[in-house]
Amino acid sequence: MGGKVDGEIKHQRISEMTKCCLCLQEKKLCNSHIIPEFMFKSLYDPDNHRFYPLTDDPETPKHFKKGFRERLLCEDCEQKMSEWERYFHQLLVKRITFVGKKPGIVAVANGLDYAKVKLFQMSLIWRAGISSTRKEFQNVQLGPHEERLRHMLNKGDPGEPYDYGCILLLTPSYADLLSGLMMLANESRFDGHRCYSFLLCGVTWIFLVSKHTKSFHTTELFLSRDGKLSIIIDDKYSKQMFERTVTDWKNKGILDKCKPMI
Repeated sequence: MGGKVDGEIKHQRISEMTKCCLCLQEKKLCNSHIIPEFMFKSLYDPDNHRFYPLTDDPETPKHFKKGFRERLLCEDCEQKMSEWERYFHQLLVKRITFVGKKPGIVAVANGLDYAKVKLFQMSLIWRAGISSTRKEFQNVQLGPHEERLRHMLNKGDPGEPYDYGCILLLTPSYADLLSGLMMLANESRFDGHRCYSFLLCGVTWIFLVSKHTKSFHTTELFLSRDGKLSIIIDDKYSKQMFERTVTDWKNKGILDKCKPMI
């Protein structure tokens, strides 16, 4: 009897061990966040700590109590990414200050740790791309870029500013509304390059996924090697984009079903 119990325990332990998506080692996996938990903070209802999805999909839960998770990383790799997340979270809370709200490119911080911020940005699109169970990210198809991103993240190599660069957009007209929303993985084209747009913490993040970004018309839009983080203040293109989205939600009746969030 003891041998059978031991065998069952051993089988259970083996079943808990699988390959980490980052280091590719056979280890027990954590229930990893795809989008860091601090980015959900503004979405939560303060009364019962839950957020509500804007969707007309009847299979989607009416609310969530935690951000989107999946068993992706071992503990060691989880800690590696947590270091980048903590650094950016502290930056977001303490160091980002806007120098103006006129349309154009505005520096929001200087002297940042280029590697930590860049690796954090790259990790977001990579985690969305490797997700296999969350339908929220099913349209993120990285193709051969998935392995290159994995290799760079595993080695702690942030690459050049144009390597999977991320462009940040702020829309002043809808700042209050957008701070309480999150939009995920909208595929589009930017200056001829394939990209995925996310709305996180009230800011639109445009991740460029292309092998030709070295020829991008300007690298001023990306985090620079000397640690200058910039944001585009845009109240035309992005305002029109969000107005089309809200109109679509209204036509589908999505807003009527999700009033607690608006």
